[in-house]
Amino acid sequence: MENDFNGQNQVNQDGEWQSAGSIDNGASSWGQSSAQGGFSSQNTTGTANTYAAQGGLVEKPVNMVTGIVGAFIGVLIGVVLWVIIYQMGFIAGIAGFVMMICAFKGFELLGGRINIVGAIICIAFVLIAVYFAHNISVAISIMQEMDGVGFSAAYKSIPEFRKLVSEFDKAYLHDLLFGYGLTLVAIIPSIKGKFRR
Repeated sequence: MENDFNGQNQVNQDGEWQSAGSIDNGASSWGQSSAQGGFSSQNTTGTANTYAAQGGLVEKPVNMVTGIVGAFIGVLIGVVLWVIIYQMGFIAGIAGFVMMICAFKGFELLGGRINIVGAIICIAFVLIAVYFAHNISVAISIMQEMDGVGFSAAYKSIPEFRKLVSEFDKAYLHDLLFGYGLTLVAIIPSIKGKFRR
C-alpha cells in the first residue's frame, strides 16, 4: 500500500482526499488572480494621480483687457475713499493701502487671475492715482476756503500755493508722502499673497 503522506495526496477540511496537484493548481490560480488584481489597482491609482497632477497644472487664462478695467475700477474706489477721508479731516494715506488691495482684487476678478504684468500695471495705476487723489482732495479744500473759486482753478492753483506758502507746502508733502508710504506697505503683502501659490 502506497504511503498517502508522501506529498502526493492530502486530506482537505471535509475529510476527503485531494491530490497535491489540485491544491497547487488552485493556489497558483489564486496567486495569479491576486497579482492581476494588484496590477489593475496600481494602474488605476497611477492614472488617478497623473490626472490630478495634470489638473493641478492647469491655470486660468489671464484676460489683460478686462483685468486692466478691473484694476482701474478698484483704483477709482480708492480715490473716492481718499477724498472722503481727507474731507473728514483725517490723513487719507490709509486709503492708499485700500486702493492697492482694490486694484489687485479688481484685476483678479475681471481678468481671471493676476500675473506679474498685471501686478506691475496695478502698482503703476495706484502710484499715479495716489498723486491725483491727493491733489483732488487739496483742490476741494481750497474751494471750501475761497468763495467763488471753481474746482479747475483750485486744482491749477496748487503749485502756486506751494511756492508762496511754506506751511501749505509742508502739509501737502507730508500727507502725500504718508499716503505713498502706506501704499508701498500694501504692495509687499499683496504681491506675496498672490504669487505664493
